[in-house]
Amino acid sequence: LLPDIDTERGNYGIKLKQIAKIYVTMFGIEKLADGERCLNWTDPKYADLGDGRRGCVGELAEVIEEVLSKRLARDNHSSTTVAQLNDLLDALVRAPSADEGKRKLLQARTLGTFSPLEHKWLCRIIVKDLKTGLGYGSVLSFLGAGAREYYDSCCDLRKTCALFAHNNPASSAWTSQPLEPLQCFVPMLAKGLG
Repeated sequence: LLPDIDTERGNYGIKLKQIAKIYVTMFGIEKLADGERCLNWTDPKYADLGDGRRGCVGELAEVIEEVLSKRLARDNHSSTTVAQLNDLLDALVRAPSADEGKRKLLQARTLGTFSPLEHKWLCRIIVKDLKTGLGYGSVLSFLGAGAREYYDSCCDLRKTCALFAHNNPASSAWTSQPLEPLQCFVPMLAKGLG
């Protein structure tokens, strides 16, 4: 839910243009209009779907979903678990930085199993922007009253979730956490006097 603040998993090393190239190559649509549409997802002149309809422009994940919905069954939902998706994302981080290595990995793991909707969300996770309209504060507030404040002080999502997932500790339990070596923290600075 919060890929943008997940610091445990490294950077995927894939930019939007590279994702578009990977999908175009993976599905073999380089010379088709849909391939051009994926590669030029920000250009409105490529948004024409034929038959008088206009497609999405400006959001690559939405464009990929529209293009793949013609090629893959819409009702096909994969049996991929969250653990398997995490393994795929970890493998993407470790894969060589060349487009070909990332494409082969995505093709091997997702081609026959993911639906267009699942490809859209995979793209959004890779870009680290889910576009749900929920900030990290809103999501962390579901864990407990002090979860956001605790995350703001320690900058560690795993530690925050572990502390607040099963119980809502009293304020004194988490405000006096000791510092640990090599752990980021946000110091409390004194306010300037008026």
